[in-house]
Amino acid sequence: MSIDALHSGMPKEHACGSPRTSGTPVAIIIGGEDGVPDFKDPLQKPRPKYDLAAASGRPDEVVWGAVAPNSKNLIEWASHLRENGIKRLLSLLTDEEASVRVSGGASEYAAALVAAGFEADKVANVDLSSADSLAEVSRIMQEAKAAREKVCIHCDDGEKLTAVVMAYWLLFDYIGGDNHLEACDALESRKRLSGVGRRAKAEDVEELMESGCLAPRRSDPGASGLIF
Repeated sequence: MSIDALHSGMPKEHACGSPRTSGTPVAIIIGGEDGVPDFKDPLQKPRPKYDLAAASGRPDEVVWGAVAPNSKNLIEWASHLRENGIKRLLSLLTDEEASVRVSGGASEYAAALVAAGFEADKVANVDLSSADSLAEVSRIMQEAKAAREKVCIHCDDGEKLTAVVMAYWLLFDYIGGDNHLEACDALESRKRLSGVGRRAKAEDVEELMESGCLAPRRSDPGASGLIF
């Protein structure tokens, strides 16, 4: 029998030595927007309830952020924060935004938080457009650190103003210097380990630090820069 006859009944091999198989080709489709593959990070933390997350990964970090409650979930929101060790609250809501939640504006909103279980002297509301508002929010955060108690900063969408104050805190208490962009990047990079990536604009952080407050801005619901 010829060599060719012997080989005719054997499966042909690739150059690497594995047998060539026949069959229907299989297409692997990976979903995503605009043709961009949507790869899931196996180490990505799930999005926390009310977007409650710390400003940094330091084990003793006291500054946390969250979305503000609405009129229907305020009691449950307050309970969830207390269960997660939050002792102090710093609201950045305007009177108009607070009145949507509790009739009467910021003062009544603060009273509602006290009624929900927080101590009155540990609940504050600061309008960042007011003069020297940075000095006030900085004092509140430093007092929380001195007391070793977590303070939760929250604004209308849990991002626009909350992120600016949290980025400032990273510069003041962690990174040092005045590299506003570095602080914003550090806050955004928390997405993988906390489930929330807050985007602060470097120019807003710079404005807050140089002017001591932010210029009034129109509320824009639905324009959150949170990354999930």
